[in-house]
Amino acid sequence: MSTLRRVRKITDFAKKASKSEKESTRSPEHTSESSAEIEELLRARISRKEEEAVELKDVKKPSEPTREETTSTSSVLERLVLLAREAASKMQVEFVECDKQGNCSDGKRIGEVFEDSRGVKWQRGFLATSRLPIFLNFVAEESKIVGRIGRALVIETSRGAKAIIPEDYICELTSRYGVMLEIEKCANYKSSPWSEREGRSKKRV
Repeated sequence: MSTLRRVRKITDFAKKASKSEKESTRSPEHTSESSAEIEELLRARISRKEEEAVELKDVKKPSEPTREETTSTSSVLERLVLLAREAASKMQVEFVECDKQGNCSDGKRIGEVFEDSRGVKWQRGFLATSRLPIFLNFVAEESKIVGRIGRALVIETSRGAKAIIPEDYICELTSRYGVMLEIEKCANYKSSPWSEREGRSKKRV
């Protein structure tokens, strides 16, 4: 009896798809149904985004302050000024106001150097703010230039304090901060918070 085995073909070694694999394979009809479902979901998402965009456009912009709100703000500012005057009188501090020409309510001018009853020298200066300037006096000290660093000057006061000041701001320093320096170009220099404000507003236009 012959014991020769049947020679197997190469195709016999190929793995046959199992029943479960055949069932998992989607038919063209099933694939088209899935595509339609995905497309529907995308359309719904796009529609929702468009609705949200319309809602954002409908949001009203902040309204401008009414006349009543403006009046209320003015009354608050007036009240603050009164409180400041009361505080100044209790602390024996003089309340000073200056106009755009640099003339102040106590007869002095912005930049003026003067002596008090004790012989102390002061200079009328100011601090510029985003609203109204604050006028005040700085102790005036004789100073000298002791060096230079690039385009900046090294200043030393009579009490030994030192500062490095850009040359472009040296006249501003001598006209409002109580630093007395003999510089020819600063002899007729006048500093005003009002001109600074006007200059800034022009730059913004």
